[in-house]
Amino acid sequence: SYNCDNLRNVGLSNVNQIHDRTFEGCISLEYIVFPDSVKSIGICSFNGCKSIKSLLIPYYVNEIKHYAFKDCTSLVRVSIGNPNIQIESTAFEGCVALREIEIPQNTKTKFRQMIPNYKDILIERQIEKECMRVRVIKHVNYDLSGDDMSLDPRLW
Repeated sequence: SYNCDNLRNVGLSNVNQIHDRTFEGCISLEYIVFPDSVKSIGICSFNGCKSIKSLLIPYYVNEIKHYAFKDCTSLVRVSIGNPNIQIESTAFEGCVALREIEIPQNTKTKFRQMIPNYKDILIERQIEKECMRVRVIKHVNYDLSGDDMSLDPRLW
């Protein structure tokens, strides 16, 4: 990373990956536009970017590595386009405000670990057109069975 304290917007083009730690600690970064050419988001790429509120991860991104969005404490909403994306279990660690995840309805991704304290939440699922939206309704002391949130309704 570099001195990026005042960086607010990032629009990328012609890159196929976001390298490890590229925007780490850019505390004023609010908005990122990922081009369709991006396939991978590296380790700690946006770690500590405390001003990001929402993310739109395009269809062509097929992996989000460990701690990619760690401690993005204002991140509330993530929309993911690729049903086969690989998301490392710590990719969204410390994203304490994350309340909504939108994924393709036919997703095969285990995304339960994206939500901080996922064992202590009540979740609502909503199907809209071809995507599914998962909302954190409230935190509760309730352990949802299973280790993943597949689309099998028995796990909801």
